[in-house]
Amino acid sequence: MKDKIIIEKAPAKINLGLFVLKKRDNGYHDISTIMYPINDFYDIITISISETLSLTVPNHIELENEDNLVFKAYNLLKNKFNLPPVKIVLEKNIPYQAGLGGGSSDAVATLKALNKLFNLGLDANELLKFSIKLGSDCPFFVYANPLIAEKQGDILTTINLSLENKYIYIFLPYLNDKPIQVSTTEAYSQIKPNEFREDIKTIIKNYPMVQWKYQLKNDFLEIFINKYPFLYELIEKLYELGAIYVNLSGSGSAIFAIFDNKNKKLEYSSIINKYCKVIYKGYL
Repeated sequence: MKDKIIIEKAPAKINLGLFVLKKRDNGYHDISTIMYPINDFYDIITISISETLSLTVPNHIELENEDNLVFKAYNLLKNKFNLPPVKIVLEKNIPYQAGLGGGSSDAVATLKALNKLFNLGLDANELLKFSIKLGSDCPFFVYANPLIAEKQGDILTTINLSLENKYIYIFLPYLNDKPIQVSTTEAYSQIKPNEFREDIKTIIKNYPMVQWKYQLKNDFLEIFINKYPFLYELIEKLYELGAIYVNLSGSGSAIFAIFDNKNKKLEYSSIINKYCKVIYKGYL
C-alpha cells in the first residue's frame, strides 16, 4: 500500500436553470436547479501515502492552503478512520469561482481516492454523508449524473435527461485581461427569491430545448449582466451564431452555450474573442 498511487478525475458541472426560491431563517437559500456533468472537463487528483501531509497545486500556489476543500475532505476521513498522512497533487483545469463546481468536485474526488487507497469500503450512500459535510454542491459529484438539486442543493432526485450529441462551449469572461471571478456570498446578497413559478422538472417535460432560453433561466444571470453589461452582447452573439441554449453556470462567472454541432464561426468571432476565452469545447 505504501507505494500505491490513486488517480481520480474530478469533473465539472453546469447548471441548466437555477431558481432561487426563498431565503431561510438560517441565512441560506432554497434553490432548484438541474446539475449536469461535463465528464470530459476535469481536474485530476493524485494521492499516495507520505510521511507528511501535503497538497501541491501546480501553477496555483494560492490554493495550497487549509481552506481548500481537498484538505477538508482528507481531514473528514482521517478523523473517522485514523488515516496516515498523504501526498495530494491537484492538477487544476477547471477555473475556480466560475460556477463549474471545481472545488466541490475536487473534494469528492479526494474522498473517492482515499476510499480506494485505504480500502475503506465506503459505498455511494456513505460517501454522500461525508460529502454533505463539505458543501452543498458536493453530493452531486458522488454520482455525477444529471440530477435535480433542491433545498440547499443537497436534496437530489434523478431526471431523465440526456444532451448526448449536443456540442457545448464553456467560456470564461475577462475584464481588463483578467478572468472575472464571482463571490457566491456576494451574488446571493443581491438575489430576489421567488418561489411562485413553474418548477424546473415541469419545464424540462413540457418545453423543447429551443424554448429553454425563455423558461429555464438562471436567477443570477441578470445580476451578472447588470454588473458586466458587455456580457449581454456576448450572449446575443451566441444565439445569433446558432446556439440553442446559453446560460450562466451556478452564480458565475462561466457562461456556456449548447449547439447542435461544433460551430467554427464562433471560434473566429471577434466579439467572442474580445470578451472571453473558450475554456472547454466538446460533445456532451
